[in-house]
Amino acid sequence: MFYSEPIPEPNPPLDKVEVALIVIMALAWMLPGLFGHEPWKPDEAYNFGLVYHMIQSGNWLAFHLPDEAPFASPPLFYMTAALFGKFLSPLFSLPDAMRLATGFYMGISLVFTALAGRILNGNGRYAVLILAGSLGLLGHAHQLIADSALLAGCAIAICGFALFPNRALLGGCLAGIGMGIGFLSKGFVGIAFFLPPLLLLPLFGRTWRNLRYAAFLATAALFLLPGSFWPYLLYQHSPALFSAWWHSNFNLSLGLGREMHRQPFFYLGVLPWFAWPTLPLALASLWHERRRLGSEKTLLPIVLFVAMLGVLSATQTTRELYAMPMLLPLSLLATASIDSLKRNAASAFNWFGILSFGMAAGVLWMGWIALMTGHPEYLAAKIHHYHPGFSARFGLFPFALAFFATLLWMALAFRTEHNGKRSIINWASGVVMVWALLMTLWLPFLDSVKGYREMFMSMKAALPARHGCIEGRHLGDAQRAMLDYYLGIDARHDKTCKLLLIQTVSSDRRQPKGLEKLWEGARAGDRHERYRLYVRKKGTE
Repeated sequence: MFYSEPIPEPNPPLDKVEVALIVIMALAWMLPGLFGHEPWKPDEAYNFGLVYHMIQSGNWLAFHLPDEAPFASPPLFYMTAALFGKFLSPLFSLPDAMRLATGFYMGISLVFTALAGRILNGNGRYAVLILAGSLGLLGHAHQLIADSALLAGCAIAICGFALFPNRALLGGCLAGIGMGIGFLSKGFVGIAFFLPPLLLLPLFGRTWRNLRYAAFLATAALFLLPGSFWPYLLYQHSPALFSAWWHSNFNLSLGLGREMHRQPFFYLGVLPWFAWPTLPLALASLWHERRRLGSEKTLLPIVLFVAMLGVLSATQTTRELYAMPMLLPLSLLATASIDSLKRNAASAFNWFGILSFGMAAGVLWMGWIALMTGHPEYLAAKIHHYHPGFSARFGLFPFALAFFATLLWMALAFRTEHNGKRSIINWASGVVMVWALLMTLWLPFLDSVKGYREMFMSMKAALPARHGCIEGRHLGDAQRAMLDYYLGIDARHDKTCKLLLIQTVSSDRRQPKGLEKLWEGARAGDRHERYRLYVRKKGTE
């Protein structure tokens, strides 16, 4: 897979061109998907409701959705989204303004990944491309979720660890700040990721066995300390909320709950596709550096990855989303030997990317043409069957962006050089191109399918004048949040309300006694969930 000796890089002036190209690609990867759509199911709708309530109430210590009991959650991401929403909503829609908080934290993640990669390997920009090219990160990196702030905190902390051998105090400062951001974003898991490395690194690496490491630990603890201000204020506000948060978050983060974890190998099963192509590149680097595993550029990413995998595998909750932080050390490890990748291996990886993204782009363009023109008819019929009521409209600006992204990818992909760095650039450009097509040509269709606006606007038309309160039955948190935002309706647990909104499944056709159906609807393309609005007949509760 590798040459015995690395091939020298091109002349330095070419590096400036590459840096500019990579910065443009990073922005092209990060910005599309943040604008132009409503909160999507499931996480965005729920988190939007929390931030919307924070803006409305001004309370950032305790959250709650309409007619729900207050609960505590680390507030950093929600506060950031509330600030973006409050000050930028005159320029953007409220969901888009809030979503810029995600872009803010993803930008921090990319910057500190680049710094850590430069410190460890001298290839910081390629660490960014490998991270951005990870398939599992793409969708989550543009959602309104607190995990983006956790990722930023982890990137800052990892950069601090990478700095330790040369600048211990600055490294400790960044490590403490990063862990504090992680803690204020997702709770104890933001600290738990780094406790095993703090213990294991001195055992396996000589660099960490000295008094400078004690200074690093003390500085990290000092800069982590401000993160305790929120738990202290929460306790002052409500000891009961603090106690509930402490037990639930501590148990979930460290796997100390009553029930044993039923899927301890969940994340090992997720990584092969979630971390593609980062994981195979990291394994290849591990093989190439197998005689130098004690060096900083390999030891640190290995210990961090194993620690994160262990902590996540011990927790009680399993979601692909939570695997995002593991991509950071994998990206750094994958970058360690990218200069030494053999030409035939780089060429195979390069052509695999060209064929994969070329086919994906062809399908997206052909599907969009069918959506616009009705031809080819078989493809247009399939799309229409999935979303019968969708009416496509041509937009010159999205079309121009999609066309330019496709041309740029073709210009980059079919250059004659075949080496490790060029293959990484080509893969990342393919990811950017496909994401650009989805977020330009297909964004209206996706927004119609994944959002709630059309459904609730349809329900609004069926509401009687002066309808009063509405009881919500079996409604999820995301649905309650969107109902409050779009219609200003607080779906209560109140059986005295004249109207009743029930969330059910399409197979349930039962007619509740004493109720008359006023409206029935669902999100476009959703064959499972159904929403039915009833009015209580006179003489019934």
